[in-house]
Amino acid sequence: MDRTKTDITSNFDLFIIAGEASGDVHGAKILHALQKKNPEMQTIGIAGPKMREMKIHCFLPMESFQIMGFIQVFKNILKFIRLFYKTAGCILKVNPKVVLLIDYPGFNLRLAKYLRKKGFTGEICQYICPSVWAWNKKRISLIEKNFTQLFCILPFEPGLFKDPKLLVKYVGHPLIKNQPKRVVDDANLKCISIFPGSREREILSNLPIHLKAAEKIHAKFPDLVFGISISQDLFFPLIDSLVKKHPSLPIQYYPAKDKGKLMDLSLLAFAKSGTITLELALNQIPTVVTYAISKLDLIIAKNILKISLPFYCLPNIILNSPLFPELFGPFFTEELLLSHALRFLSSEQDRNQCRENCAKIYDVIGNLNAEEEVANELYNLCR
Repeated sequence: MDRTKTDITSNFDLFIIAGEASGDVHGAKILHALQKKNPEMQTIGIAGPKMREMKIHCFLPMESFQIMGFIQVFKNILKFIRLFYKTAGCILKVNPKVVLLIDYPGFNLRLAKYLRKKGFTGEICQYICPSVWAWNKKRISLIEKNFTQLFCILPFEPGLFKDPKLLVKYVGHPLIKNQPKRVVDDANLKCISIFPGSREREILSNLPIHLKAAEKIHAKFPDLVFGISISQDLFFPLIDSLVKKHPSLPIQYYPAKDKGKLMDLSLLAFAKSGTITLELALNQIPTVVTYAISKLDLIIAKNILKISLPFYCLPNIILNSPLFPELFGPFFTEELLLSHALRFLSSEQDRNQCRENCAKIYDVIGNLNAEEEVANELYNLCR
């Protein structure tokens, strides 16, 4: 139930913020679980379309924050500043028992700091820990100082925080609930799936090299077909224009809603580094992970941002081992991509070993229902 009245003088138990589509999905599941526990709970917040289907007073629509790319963000900086202070002002006026901030760290960490500076004494909780293990470790002290609870979705994250005043809980990964262990039969798998990214720059950087390697694979394995996942409909023209440069390739497109179908058919995958690599691992699909980055960006990442990790994709980080080959920056070439792909395609033993290692992720992550766990904690805080 989307309530958008301008009057916000009522007493609210919970203020919840989702600044992007993934946060809206998480937020809707949390609200659903909370409202089963307490149908009378009063909730207000920044909500996307899925959250607005729940019982919530929508103070601002999530879509107000949806601006893509650095240039657009720069052009709209004054708008973001207004949204920031409008949101903070509402929270200070309503004075809810609990503020739940979902992911979206650039906005949320600044908001928590500002609220504390202005004297807000309620609970401030963050669901999905910022990637402090990868970069910007200064955020650890910022989180410890301004938050009361942190709900983590990666099992090693609680160990990064030492301040006893911050309650840090591993709640499980939201992907686990929807990813039962897969039974694999190579005889029925004839597809190489391609996940080029969810942003225009990522697609332009990754997909052309994916397609060049695909052409050479097709020459050696003519029975294989290729499926490209399209994360958003608006990227279809761009992807199609790149695919048309390879007219001999047997390619089928899969919209976001059919991602699961594509994975069910996949013998092997190429994927831009991101959460999708964890989904592929949970589906036990051998994957070559790619991340196109310029030499200048690589220098900035290593020397200025101080990003230096033994592994960069989530499955490798979780297992602390090279489950999937990673091709980053200057190492992401057609030749190396082809080499790793042919190794998996030519060796059933290598594929099976990779799948066995993928299955270990379930043991590390466990079978907690993340959103249910968060809802339980919020329910207790709001009583």
